[in-house]
Amino acid sequence: MGMNADNKYCRALAQLRSKPTHELKEVGDQWRTPDLLFWGINAMFGPLVLDLFADDSNAKCPAWYTAEDNALTQDWSERLAELSGAAFANPPYSRSQYHDKQAVTGMTHIINHAMAMREKGGRYVFLIKSATSETWWPEEADHVTFIRGRIGFDLPTWFVPKDAKQQPTSAFFAGAIVVFDKTWRGERFSYINRTDLEAKGRASMLLAQFAVGRTQTDAAPEQDAEIVPEKSEAELPLTQKAILETSGFTNVSPLTIDRAKKLISESILVGVNAWLETLPFDSDDVKQDMSERLRTVAVESAKEYGINHSEFIATMESLDKAKWSNIRGIRAHIRETQESKDKALNESRVWPLEVGLVFNQIEGADALPVSQQNKLKANINQLWLERMPTSEIITTAGGLFNSMQGAVNAGNYR
Repeated sequence: MGMNADNKYCRALAQLRSKPTHELKEVGDQWRTPDLLFWGINAMFGPLVLDLFADDSNAKCPAWYTAEDNALTQDWSERLAELSGAAFANPPYSRSQYHDKQAVTGMTHIINHAMAMREKGGRYVFLIKSATSETWWPEEADHVTFIRGRIGFDLPTWFVPKDAKQQPTSAFFAGAIVVFDKTWRGERFSYINRTDLEAKGRASMLLAQFAVGRTQTDAAPEQDAEIVPEKSEAELPLTQKAILETSGFTNVSPLTIDRAKKLISESILVGVNAWLETLPFDSDDVKQDMSERLRTVAVESAKEYGINHSEFIATMESLDKAKWSNIRGIRAHIRETQESKDKALNESRVWPLEVGLVFNQIEGADALPVSQQNKLKANINQLWLERMPTSEIITTAGGLFNSMQGAVNAGNYR
């Protein structure tokens, strides 16, 4: 690959790793990404299959570049084409260093290379400091998710504390998830609480562990059991019936389905209410009247389009505030915005891995119009966020699909 260990940066890193003990100040750019953060990011923008800045002990993806490989000399786009996924980066923040006039580190060089790879094709997802005033800040990124709440990182596996004082603090810095992908058709900016990101990570890790466990269970023959031909590939319970049987659920009550539908439509109010509290109003009466109007439309929008509070707020902020007093005008604006988004997003909209797994179990769902598919996936996503059991999500999504299919068929016969 690009370069070897015969450069100042790699020699210094090798020397640091081999020391018998270490101090925190020596860790530098070798902090590891916590698993919950990585898996949360993977759920939002993955599947992540290539770790751009790693080593053999801390790589988060099946393929990775080490410092000796020097990612800045590699063709990320070409590698992703082979791997069929996206790339992840928790980049080093060391000052710029060079070897034979080739950059080894330096955020400006890293961001420039990311933009070059973006043009060639592929998705590159960076977890970086939310340092918008830095000269290297990627103004041209296709999407930025700002993380609310400071994020911490893990010590490298080779770190041996010199003394009891070498304990990291719990708070590090504000972070952001930056996406370079010229096919991105979603919103430019968004926000997520660190705890919500970690919750996504926890759910994704459980899903991965479940899949591994099922693979091992299917692969391991039972003692004293009749020998059966070996399967070419372990089968996961990827049908509604199989998952219900595996989970122990035989039926989901109508009350559960109603609760799920209520969660989908009303959870939007949590974010909308918080947003309303930040807005200035001429009087308490105006505030109450406007708030009731917007809450009503928010719930309607969640039911009709499957949008979350961030999307609703962004849509409202794109409408002249003088028009907020007209509820019909608001509804029309949201409808036009969603129709425009559906047309632009088409099939390129990115959904978390678990959403796709559930969606694929709804027979015939892929035959729905793209806008209806996105609506169904949005509903599934919301149920995941509410931590509803997988079996209940599948059953509820199946009921929603039947309603959508009925609406589509009715439209075809008008």
